[in-house]
Amino acid sequence: MHIKSKEIIDFTELNSINDMKIFSSSSIRCRETVYNLFTNLHVEIPTVYLDQLLERSMGRFEGKKRDELVTEFPEYFIEDKFIFYLTPPQGESYGEICKRADMFYKWFL
Repeated sequence: MHIKSKEIIDFTELNSINDMKIFSSSSIRCRETVYNLFTNLHVEIPTVYLDQLLERSMGRFEGKKRDELVTEFPEYFIEDKFIFYLTPPQGESYGEICKRADMFYKWFL
């Protein structure tokens, strides 16, 4: 189920879950989502914000529209879709994002 952070959801069942914990990216957008989902609904669940869960840094691609990027950097796209295993200019490589995810996974276990 996909929900938007500002949608109203019935979380009454969550109050009975004792050992629940939220792991979230440390980005402002994710912090706001957690706040909107739980604090506004008076549900208190311990939350851990981690840089390891941040989105991939897209370097020079950040904040630009896809059609601009396809025109300016066509070698990074196939049929207007970013080739995920390529490293954007000044961005995070696919290997780096996998390493971060693996570090979180090992820490979490």
